[in-house]
Amino acid sequence: MTDRGQHVALLALLRVKGVHWHFVAREAQRPDGLERLLSGKASEGSTEATESLELLAAEARSFDARLAEIEEMLAATEADGVRLTTVLDEDYPVNLRTIFNLPPFLFYRGELRDDDARAVAVVGTRLPTPD
Repeated sequence: MTDRGQHVALLALLRVKGVHWHFVAREAQRPDGLERLLSGKASEGSTEATESLELLAAEARSFDARLAEIEEMLAATEADGVRLTTVLDEDYPVNLRTIFNLPPFLFYRGELRDDDARAVAVVGTRLPTPD
């Protein structure tokens, strides 16, 4: 699967309401983790894993529609100069990999650099603007 295909698949899994994002992020980072998730399996047996896998199985029929939604969303964000990194990418910030409930993806503008170890970022907002 291409990087783009992995991004789309990961984000489509996360679009299922109620899925535990940090479980998906942890599992996706493991060897063959994304493929395992896509086949309805996980290497961990946590409550979050069980709940998430049940939700994913219940929504399996709508997965192709979710993939299409994500493709459209990514095309729009890329057109606006917004970039994406996920836990599957080498440029995902090392500092974030060390936390248990790491975010599975980041949309950002600018560039991610190795010397950003002491950087500060604003993630999310309560009152978003169109930008």
